Amino acid sequence: MSEDYELLSFDLGNNGSAGAATSSTITIARRNLESEDFTAGLFDDDMTLAGVTGWSVWECARGMVTVLKEELGASLAGKRVVELGSGTGLAGLAAASLGAHVLLTDLKTVTEGIIIPNIHRNEDKTSTTTLPPPSWTGSVRVGHGTVVAQPLDWTKDIALQTIPNDPREAEVIIAADTIFLLDILEPFVQTLATLLRGREKDTYNSNKIVDQAGGTNHGGDTHHLGDRKRIAYFAYIDRSKPGSKSFASLEVVTAALAAAGIVTTELRERTMTTLNEQNKEIEVVWRIFTLAAN
Repeated sequence: MSEDYELLSFDLGNNGSAGAATSSTITIARRNLESEDFTAGLFDDDMTLAGVTGWSVWECARGMVTVLKEELGASLAGKRVVELGSGTGLAGLAAASLGAHVLLTDLKTVTEGIIIPNIHRNEDKTSTTTLPPPSWTGSVRVGHGTVVAQPLDWTKDIALQTIPNDPREAEVIIAADTIFLLDILEPFVQTLATLLRGREKDTYNSNKIVDQAGGTNHGGDTHHLGDRKRIAYFAYIDRSKPGSKSFASLEVVTAALAAAGIVTTELRERTMTTLNEQNKEIEVVWRIFTLAAN
């Protein structure tokens, strides 16, 4: 691995079912902050200021892993999950390891540059069993679940970004540290609202069989997601200061969500000691919200 990257490991503790608990660890690469020559994706056409942050591990991603491990993991097991703004893929990979079927999404440059390599680092290459439904097309096994990555640009129509997987077929959406900048708030909120509402005729083949080699779907029954209440888990730290013209405050974020018809309920607020991007201990006020379409 290039000196531009460093590896981090995250212990998810014991998890499993029917008494067959196993210890799970997620290992990811992130940018090496000591490398002065790191330019991955910097000059790609789709790269943005927010996109550059995708090679780092931020506080909310660490916090989301903690909440998944302690509270939410079991409730996501067996469900189709989309992670928005996955970055390194840490939170989504943790959800997959705990049993969810996860579609990691970000800009194309981030997806190809860091997410897919991190999937390969955690893929269970020893598994020879058919992936269980409702895995996303092209998925591989990670822990007790499955995962695959696909580009998703919030500034573009989601209906044009549905091959090979339609993110509107998700039952649960997760996002961590995605909207600290004001200029990406509106695209994020509109993308989230679209996923929470799904398609007008929203179905997916939940008994399909996914071929590990090619991600081919075979047969199965059609299920209607329109009858289910979708939910999102959104982790956020308010990095704004009074009068800030760059960072999105909690008040601004909740107002934007409400304007889009999204009901916001605070699930947890924690003052926690965690590691920042420089691996230094900091104390932050970290919130996780449940979001649903009105």
